Amino acid sequence: MAAEEARCARHELDAVVMVVDLDDFKAVNDTSGHAAGDELLRRCAWVLRDAVRAHDAVARTGGDEFALLAVHTSGDQAPATLISRLRTNLARAGLRATVAAATRGRTGTLAAAWRSADQEMIAAKRATRLGRGGAG
Repeated sequence: MAAEEARCARHELDAVVMVVDLDDFKAVNDTSGHAAGDELLRRCAWVLRDAVRAHDAVARTGGDEFALLAVHTSGDQAPATLISRLRTNLARAGLRATVAAATRGRTGTLAAAWRSADQEMIAAKRATRLGRGGAG
């Protein structure tokens, strides 16, 4: 991420940072076993890789969470367009996930965009749990 941040700053590039959190991953591990959970992670990684350009980065950041970095992606609609594409591809693969994105503008940082996308994802997860009667 440091190398991409330096490149974005040097060339004044916009970028979109996305976070993806698989829904109910723990339930899959608990009910079907860790092999099933591992297969779910692999399937998710392939879907995410297929949804972005060859030069974009996809990484598993921990547990059931992934991050995507789409450099040289600009425009107000870019995050919404990427989120829509990811959600469609995930649904086609039978995967449920919470997806959020933020833009690194020419004066921002990738770290700030990542924090913003992560906060948005956490808020969406919390809203989903509350909608199902959870305690938050």
